[in-house]
Amino acid sequence: MAIKNISFATLALYVVLALTTWQLHHVAGARILALFPTTLRSHQLMNCAVADALAVAGHNVTVLGATQNVYPRAKYHYIRIDGPLIGDKVTKEIINVPGIVPQRFAAIGVLQPFLRTHNATLAQPKMRAFLKASHADDYDLLLLTYMVNDFHLGLAAHFRCPIVLFHVTDAMHRVHKWLANPSELAYVPMALSGLVQPLDFRRRVLNFLWYLIEGVLVEGLLDGFVEKYYNYNFPP
Repeated sequence: MAIKNISFATLALYVVLALTTWQLHHVAGARILALFPTTLRSHQLMNCAVADALAVAGHNVTVLGATQNVYPRAKYHYIRIDGPLIGDKVTKEIINVPGIVPQRFAAIGVLQPFLRTHNATLAQPKMRAFLKASHADDYDLLLLTYMVNDFHLGLAAHFRCPIVLFHVTDAMHRVHKWLANPSELAYVPMALSGLVQPLDFRRRVLNFLWYLIEGVLVEGLLDGFVEKYYNYNFPP
């Protein structure tokens, strides 16, 4: 009798383990949308590698990219976005902040062209057709490469899903403000300051001045463009 009880208990344990394993293998993967508007190959290699890893893990990943697919054998579904692109040279001007102050102000001058090009990206027929065919709640997560494309954050609201930003460069002060991130002026250099940590007293003062430039002057110049493009692409 004891042997039969032990055998039955062992059999029951095997059944439970088998059912548990079956359930683990049948868990539905997340539906993930990735928008990678940058044209730098090094960034696309990193971004698409993350997307491929998620696809290999069993998630349903769709990538909207501004270049040819850097991983043709990847498991994700790739859609290339045609149209005007931001050149690599201009992109590097934003990423590598010049050390000379006049050149930093010159770098500010390319921000508006960035916004116009990103707006043109959303206006491309292939992109418009994709958005028209998609609906809210179609995706569980949005991956977005950030490159002065603040209004692209509206895609997360469009699909009603969380968003993960891939920072090619540090986000503008506006994005940190939206996310309620503290400015941390005492020890985190502003993007346009050209400063590096650690900050002594003199550099903290300089960083505060650059905070005023970026947080007041630059935002004031760009707010109108960001709001216009956001309202156009994601009307209330």
